[in-house]
Amino acid sequence: MKDKIQILLIEDNQEKRLEFRTALQLHENMVLCGETGSEKEALSLLNNRVINVVILDLELEEGNGIRFAETMRGLSVPQPFVVVTTNNCSSSVLQYLRSELKVDFIFQKTNISYTAKRVLDIISKVYKYHQNPTQPVPDEKELLKNRIRSELQNMGFSLKHTGTDYLVDIFLFLSEHPDDSLQVSKIIYPAIAKSRHTDPANVERAVRTAIERTWDTANLMTLSQYYPYDVRNKNGRPSNGEFIAKMRLKFFGK
Repeated sequence: MKDKIQILLIEDNQEKRLEFRTALQLHENMVLCGETGSEKEALSLLNNRVINVVILDLELEEGNGIRFAETMRGLSVPQPFVVVTTNNCSSSVLQYLRSELKVDFIFQKTNISYTAKRVLDIISKVYKYHQNPTQPVPDEKELLKNRIRSELQNMGFSLKHTGTDYLVDIFLFLSEHPDDSLQVSKIIYPAIAKSRHTDPANVERAVRTAIERTWDTANLMTLSQYYPYDVRNKNGRPSNGEFIAKMRLKFFGK
């Protein structure tokens, strides 16, 4: 018990709490030592128990998740590893959590691929760096980059294609600009082209080629599993803008 990661779950949705309890059965190195949907009760648990990891829902019916995090940072207790789950996609809120409250990871519940298992898998991978601060910690951006690349590979995209690299860059760009409208030709292509020292037309062309090759060669059952959306184009392949918009919805919930 003492060698296991002690988790405090602050979540007011009973179904989500059950999902976490169920997912924890797959992680023998973790134990749920407390759960609550109340900010006040969560602070009491934090003061009276050894907590290694806090999974914090920002939207609480009894209290406020951000206020809890602010109060926690001022307590004279060993500071836990903090994972935030939230429906709030505001870039200003996310920036405040990262820069001021030093939250370790943020998961947006609006992402259709969000699950309790995914949250616990990330904790299992990176908590060791919290225990040993001398080790370089893989940051949230690098983990997101790996997840995007893995998702594209699962669909059938080849990492040998430049267009696949550009798509990874595009979704990372979108993760950093959650409040912006989706202006692919006017904003996204030029931004990626500038970072890659190329022309926006080359970005557009490479992305289109990567999508076409994937739809021409990939297994349709696999595609439908990872891209569960209707294709509007008569040629049976999504346009660049259509693909980017749908995958943005899948990754980030908007």
